[in-house]
Amino acid sequence: MQPLRPTLWRTCRVLANETRLNLLRTLFSCDESTVSVLARKAGISVSLASIQLRALNARGLVSARPTGRWVFYSATPNLAVEHAGTIGNAIRERCTAGAENESLIEMATAFTHPRRILVARCLDEGGKAFPELLASTRFSTMALYRHLGKLTTRRMVKQEGRCYYLARPENPLGQTLLAIATA
Repeated sequence: MQPLRPTLWRTCRVLANETRLNLLRTLFSCDESTVSVLARKAGISVSLASIQLRALNARGLVSARPTGRWVFYSATPNLAVEHAGTIGNAIRERCTAGAENESLIEMATAFTHPRRILVARCLDEGGKAFPELLASTRFSTMALYRHLGKLTTRRMVKQEGRCYYLARPENPLGQTLLAIATA
C-alpha cells in the first residue's frame, strides 16, 4: 500500500467544512467510536458521516481501525502522513480553546488553492511590490489580486505601502498552516 502524501491545499479543503469539523470535535471528546455513533452525536446520516470521516482519514487527520464489519475512528493523526500530526494538534488546540468552526474554516481557506501557497513562498523570501510578485508568480493580474485578497483577509499577508509581506497570525492553526506552506 502506498503511503498517503496529501497536499496542503487539499488538506485545507477537507478542513474547511463544517460537518468534518463537527466530526473532529466529536472525536476529540472520545477515545474512538464507530461511524454510526459519531453520526448520531453529530446529528447527520451514517452515510454522510462515513464519507466525511474517510476524507479526514485520507488526509491523515484521523485514524481508522476496522474490526469485523465495524470501523472505529479516533482523532489520532496518522504520523506517517507528513504534517498530519502538526495540523491535527493545532486543530485540537483551537477546538479545546473554544474556537468556532467559522474561525477554523477561515484559517483553512487561506490555503485551499495551490497558487496561494506559491504566493506565501514568494513572500517568505521578503516583501515584494505587486509588479515583482506578479513576475515571480506569473499569474494574471486579476488572479494575483484575488489570491492576495484572500490571504490578506485571512491575516496571512499584510500590505505596507506598495509592498506585500507575510504576516504572522496569532492563531496557532494559522501559524501552523503558514509554516507548512512556506516550508
